[in-house]
Amino acid sequence: MIRTFAVFSILLLASVQIALAQNPGQQKSAVNSNNNFITYENPTYGIIIRYPGDWQKTEHLNANRFWVDFMSPFKNNPNAFPVTLSLSVEGLNHTITTTTNEYVNGILNNAKQSLPDFQIIESNPDANMTGIPAYKIVYSFLSQDPAAQVHFQSMNIWSVKDKKVYAISYTQAKSLYAAYLPTVQKMIDSFEIIK
Repeated sequence: MIRTFAVFSILLLASVQIALAQNPGQQKSAVNSNNNFITYENPTYGIIIRYPGDWQKTEHLNANRFWVDFMSPFKNNPNAFPVTLSLSVEGLNHTITTTTNEYVNGILNNAKQSLPDFQIIESNPDANMTGIPAYKIVYSFLSQDPAAQVHFQSMNIWSVKDKKVYAISYTQAKSLYAAYLPTVQKMIDSFEIIK
C-alpha cells in the first residue's frame, strides 16, 4: 500500500507538470517580480510553510492523504513549466511500523520500475526536516508522455513521525531545475510541523 501511494505521488506530480506544459493558456501570465513570501498554515494537518505571494495554492484530500501544491505563475513564456512544490501529510495504518528508510526504499524500488530513464542524482538518508530525521533524494526521469519528451529533475524529502509521513516534492524540467532551487529551498527551510 505504501509503495503504491509513493509511485502514485511521483507520477501525479510529473503528470501535473506535463499537463501544465501542454495547456499554458489556462494559467495566469501575470508575474509578481518581488519575492514576498506569505504563510500557509493548516492546523488540521499541523503544517506551516512560507511561499511566494504570487504563486497559486491548491489543496487536495484523498482518503488518508492531504497535500497542497504551490505553483508559480507562467512568466509570459508558453513553453515554460511552472515551478511546483508539493507538501503532503499521509497517515499510516496503525498496525504498520514503518521507518523513514523503509518507506523511501519502497518508493525507490517502484520508481525505478515505473519511471523511464530513472536515475538517482543524490541520496541522503541523514537529512532532516524541521529538526526531525528525514530522507532526501534527487533524481531525474523522462516524461511518460510521448508528446512531451522532457527530462525532469525532482527532489523529494520524506519524514515519518507519529504514524504520519510528511513529504515535500519539487519537480521541474531538468534544464530549469537549478534556476528555481533557491526559492524552493527557502520554502523548504520555512516548513514546520506544529501540534
